[in-house]
Amino acid sequence: MRVTLKSILLAMASLVVLIFLSACTGKSEDVPKFPYPKAPLAISQPVQKAQYLVEHYWDKYISAAESGQIEGSQIDSAEWAGVFKNYFALLSGLYSEGREELCNREIRRAVGSADSLYLKGSKSLLLKIVHYSELFLYDPNSPLLNEELFIPVVEELLASQSLEEESKGTFRFQMEQLLVNRKGAKAADIKYKYCVGGDPWHLREGSLYGIEADYTIIFFNNPDCPACAQMLKELSQAPLVQRMVEEGSLALLALYVDQDLDSWRANLKAYPKEWIYARDDSQSINAGRIYILRAIPSLYLLDKEKRVLLKDAPRAQVVLERLFSVTAKR
Repeated sequence: MRVTLKSILLAMASLVVLIFLSACTGKSEDVPKFPYPKAPLAISQPVQKAQYLVEHYWDKYISAAESGQIEGSQIDSAEWAGVFKNYFALLSGLYSEGREELCNREIRRAVGSADSLYLKGSKSLLLKIVHYSELFLYDPNSPLLNEELFIPVVEELLASQSLEEESKGTFRFQMEQLLVNRKGAKAADIKYKYCVGGDPWHLREGSLYGIEADYTIIFFNNPDCPACAQMLKELSQAPLVQRMVEEGSLALLALYVDQDLDSWRANLKAYPKEWIYARDDSQSINAGRIYILRAIPSLYLLDKEKRVLLKDAPRAQVVLERLFSVTAKR
């Protein structure tokens, strides 16, 4: 059986819970501790263990908060950060294993319970969810970035009975951005100019929907960006990418969206000649009309019909794993 990064993530996330449980005994007794769940020893399979932990993650805390035995404001910020980092790692692992409905349900249940606690006077959990969900699931630099997990959080916050309507403006704005080129939808077309024959001065017009390939990776990049250079190296040296590009089943669109054309031209030599080295000549992307780029670099993976398989992937490895997964099923 092939050991995947997803399985390791699930196993590690479950292990973190056990480490926290053990570590708690070393703290001072008068410092409130988050009451972590503990999976029964009979559950050893990583996915099942992660599912159990997610389904029962907040049970003890909610019970203690309702009875007045614990108040979230008494738990220090470092522990809260660990609580949510572990929770979202579990959810991310389950999501990558195809348990999207489970994740969606449990996220909504958690936010709904926090909303009820807020109405009863225990405000901390809902406020922490607002803060840490954005930090871990929506921050473009987060290794746990996952807009599909963030969407149910925002939807439940918009439906919240405890939050004032005027305080929901940020959530409405976020939802508008989250729905642009959402996973599963057809990506917006992009008109661009690309280099021909390795000549940065010889340009032709092209479009995303004019690319004929089973899969397309859009690599939004900047010339003077160390993270872009690292991502370029990882993608260009990946055997799977090399093989698929050579056989014509994968296209790489390296797209520059800013206006320093001298740097863009000079950077052409760093890219494989088989890639489409292009720029957004109309500046439509930078204007935020068709794509929302909250950080550079950014990766999109599209299928043959240009449906979004991955949106704004934070690392090349995420795209490579998904590409391996979808091609292995063919």
